[in-house]
Amino acid sequence: MKVVLNDLLVSKPGFTEFLENKEIPILISYRVNKLIDEINPELERFEKTKNELINKYGEEKKKKDSEETYVEVKPENIQTFFTEMEALSKEEITLKYEPFNIAKACNSEDIKKIKLSFDNQRLIEKFFIGWDEAIALMN
Repeated sequence: MKVVLNDLLVSKPGFTEFLENKEIPILISYRVNKLIDEINPELERFEKTKNELINKYGEEKKKKDSEETYVEVKPENIQTFFTEMEALSKEEITLKYEPFNIAKACNSEDIKKIKLSFDNQRLIEKFFIGWDEAIALMN
């Protein structure tokens, strides 16, 4: 399955809520957890690269009323930083994961037990086949 890094970034809250459901059929839980295991290293690499960019274009500052420091992108570098971040977020990733038909992977009664906000439904739909059919059963 081909996705861009941004697809992985925005899907995280959707998968978090999805897996908080205690009623998810075990097969679906297994497959989604397997996908998340594949996604997490990509997200970690993204965060590492983002931090490298922040350090490249930023300067160390001291927190008020504290000895702690942080790095903030310099105003003159913000446009360049965002341009590079946008390019990074559009980087194409090939996952071993293959979308499966969630509506056929379990019965309609099990799907009805899955609680997922509309926003989060839309964040993770690209990772499944038959998602609209499953959503109709959930709602």
